[in-house]
Formats: sequence, C-alpha cells, structure tokens
Amino acid sequence: DDDDDDDDNHVGTMFSRAQATGGENVSSAVPKRVITMYANGFTIDDGPFRSLDDPANRPFLRDVSRGVVPRELEDAAQESGAYHLELVDRRGETYSPPAYVAFSGGGVALGATPTVVAPPEDVPPAVPVDTSQPTTTLQVRLASGTKLKATLNLSHTVAQLEAHVRAETNDQRPFVLMAGFPPKPLTDRDLSLADANLAGAALTQKIQAA
Repeated sequence: DDDDDDDDNHVGTMFSRAQATGGENVSSAVPKRVITMYANGFTIDDGPFRSLDDPANRPFLRDVSRGVVPRELEDAAQESGAYHLELVDRRGETYSPPAYVAFSGGGVALGATPTVVAPPEDVPPAVPVDTSQPTTTLQVRLASGTKLKATLNLSHTVAQLEAHVRAETNDQRPFVLMAGFPPKPLTDRDLSLADANLAGAALTQKIQAA
C-alpha cells in the first residue's frame, strides 16, 4: 500500500544519504547511534526491534531520510551540538527475536555453602593503555548481540584490539572485526587504530568457521 511504499522510499533515501557522506571523518566526541535496518524493521543500538508496519515508527524514518535528527534523539544532539547516525544494512534479512534460553545455572539451597568457581587461568591479559598518549573508545557489537566498549591508544594495532576483545569475552573462537559502511573485514591486523581510521568507530564481531 502507499504507507509501505513511503517506508521503502524513506529507507532507500537513508542509505543513499549515508553512502554520499560515508567518507566524512567523525570526531570521537560526537555522540553516535547505530541503526540496523532489516527487511521488516530496524533497531537502534541494542534497543528493541521496531517494525516498519508500526505507524509510530514512520516519523523516525522520515526524519532520518531527510537528514534531520529524529525528535526522540534531539536531547543528545542538542547537548553536543552535533550527532552521528551509523547505518548497518541488513535489509536482506528478516529480523527474528533471539531464542529464549532458560536459566541453566545451578541452584543453591538456603543455608547451603555455595561452590566458588575459580576463574580460568588461561585468559590473556587485557591490553595495557597508556593514558598519557591519545586514546579512543570503540564500540564492538559482539557475535552474541551484546556490546563491548573498548578504550585503547590510537597507536594500538588491530591485532591488539582483537586481543582485547578476546580477553574481555574469554571466547577463543576465531573471529574477524568488521568496520565501515558497508562493513568490511579488518584484514591488515598490523595497522594502528589511527591509520585504520577507527577512532570512535563502531565495529561488529563476526565468528569465522574453524
């Protein structure tokens, strides 16, 4: 119907505008929100899924397609005087909510002495940060769907960023970090964060087959 066509037009315009401005450098001090577009709706950061069929979401899409800060995000934009929206294109996928996982941890009876489990000893140390040198805070959307904030020196390499993610998650599976729009894998692991233009960036972790 006409409403569906309007939604499609707004979404298409959003990505056309993002591609046209994709080369602009964004200061790490500018607030950033990540909008992930699916075939049937979108999410903002780690927020709930918002359907394209819901008329309440149309003003948001219309504002973004016009390059206007949506009303619901105006407060943060006014505080900083600027705003950056990053679009993640997953329009080839239909969003489905994650499967519910029942709690499987062991229970402790009242009055019983709980078992203390020692942390694993093979976790690599976190990457040390020199606070006297330039730093940046990156946001990594993990494969699990959760978000990890990593503060590192701009002189740290992509490989050290990967080591930091592995240390924080204790996940030893091979993975690659994706950055940019459209997202591309960071294959040169020897590049510094500064040389890779990753200051203040939002990245995505993608698990690789062993």
